[in-house]
Amino acid sequence: MINRRNYVRYIMEVKVSIKTEGDAPKTMVGEVLDLSSIGWGAIFKENIAINTIIQFDLTSNFLDGHLEGKAKIVHVSQQRESGGKGFRIGVEFIQADKGIVSRFISEKQRIARQEQIRVLEAERKKQQSQGSDIGPF
Repeated sequence: MINRRNYVRYIMEVKVSIKTEGDAPKTMVGEVLDLSSIGWGAIFKENIAINTIIQFDLTSNFLDGHLEGKAKIVHVSQQRESGGKGFRIGVEFIQADKGIVSRFISEKQRIARQEQIRVLEAERKKQQSQGSDIGPF
């Protein structure tokens, strides 16, 4: 997908619940794919019109607390997913606590760094154990 935000996107595994504003409010649940300092992208089963104003609530299993706010739908494209069709939605923040956005991003980066260290240490141990069979030289 083309990066329309011009900001770094951080891959997230976060649940989102939204409620559309207007005459016929609708509540939907989706999966956030990425988060940036100015918005997020997600997959929903149903389409949402561009320029729709929504209230949102992002929750994760890696951070206590929620990211709640108000946003505008700025991009919609139909996607094929394993369970059928879905819609990729791009959202731009209207109102959101930037401190909580930063906490989501920082915690996800910290977890990713820990995973990288774990993988590197496992690889190093594997190489050391393979090298011990051939002798000191």
